Amino acid sequence: MPNQLERLFLLLFGVIVANLCVFLLMAEPFAFQYAFWIALTSVGLTGLAHKLFHWSLKLTTHMLLIQSYVLVMYCVWVSGGLFSSAIIWLIILPVPAMFMLGLRDSLLWIAVVLLSVSSFVPLTEYGWLPVSYVYSQQHLLWSFGNYTFTAISLVSGLLVYKRIYTN
Repeated sequence: MPNQLERLFLLLFGVIVANLCVFLLMAEPFAFQYAFWIALTSVGLTGLAHKLFHWSLKLTTHMLLIQSYVLVMYCVWVSGGLFSSAIIWLIILPVPAMFMLGLRDSLLWIAVVLLSVSSFVPLTEYGWLPVSYVYSQQHLLWSFGNYTFTAISLVSGLLVYKRIYTN
C-alpha cells in the first residue's frame, strides 16, 4: 500500500503526463510540437527509472520539475517571451515542490521561477526573442508585475496553508 507521499507523487506524475498528452493535441500548429513528444518520452523514462532503479521520490520529483521547466522555458522562448501565455506554467512549478520536497527545495524553485520571469523582461524588451507582439514599456511592466505578483500570491497562500495544517 503506497504511503501519502507516494500517492501524491503518482498524482503529480499523472497530471504531468495528462497535460503533455492534451498539449500534444493542441500544439499541432506551433513550432514546438516535437518538444512535447520529447518531454513525454523524457517524463516516461523518468517514471520508469523511478520504478526500475528505485530512484528516491525527491530525485524523481526534481527530475520531473526540471523537465517541465525546460519545456515551459522553450515554449515561452518561441511564443512571445513575457507575453507568452505559456509563462503562467512557471508559476505552477513550486507547488508540487512545496508538497513533495518541503520548504527548502520549494524556495529554490520559487527563486528559479522569479529569476526566469525576470529574465524575460530584458529579453523581450530588447527584441532578443521571436516576438510578433507590438508592445511599449508600459506593456512590459504590466505583464511583469502581473506574473510576478500572481506567483508570489500563489506561493504565499500555499505556504500559509501548509503552515496551518502541519501544526
